[in-house]
Amino acid sequence: MGDPLRCRACRRPDPTTVDHDIPFGPQCARCWAGAEIRCANRQALDEYAAAPPPPAEPRCRHCETLQDRYETGYDRWVLLEPGTALPWHLIPLGHRWTLAGDGKAVNLGTRRLPGGVRCRFPHALVCPCDEQPEVLRPFFTALWEEDEHRYRSHRPPGIDDFPGTDPPAYG
Repeated sequence: MGDPLRCRACRRPDPTTVDHDIPFGPQCARCWAGAEIRCANRQALDEYAAAPPPPAEPRCRHCETLQDRYETGYDRWVLLEPGTALPWHLIPLGHRWTLAGDGKAVNLGTRRLPGGVRCRFPHALVCPCDEQPEVLRPFFTALWEEDEHRYRSHRPPGIDDFPGTDPPAYG
């Protein structure tokens, strides 16, 4: 039996080192666990899958509306716009979600799908607290406007709702 492989990340020989192929190469168990977490976190940000897990309520952290929350296959949670499934070709690439048989949400990426397939999309695409989408199809712009109207009509006015007025001075 030879010497253990040297971990590409920490550069130490370690008996738990396994070659994880390109682009990761040989990594010890500790470094590999960190790499998996970093990859999952990056994927979650790219796919808008950064919702709080249960027992927290499935609310958008920006507009505070209830959403449909699903676990992903990489142990993160995504908020999908409730009650809305569209033909796949209307949803932007990388934001087409479906539910697997085990109830987990799966992002279908950039794959072409058969006709008639409907997909869900992340609430973040139409969250009224973000800027109005410029490059989305008219449906998404209309949904953003509807969500924004609902958001503005269900929250108390704040100081930002009265431009040109200064808060009262106290003291």
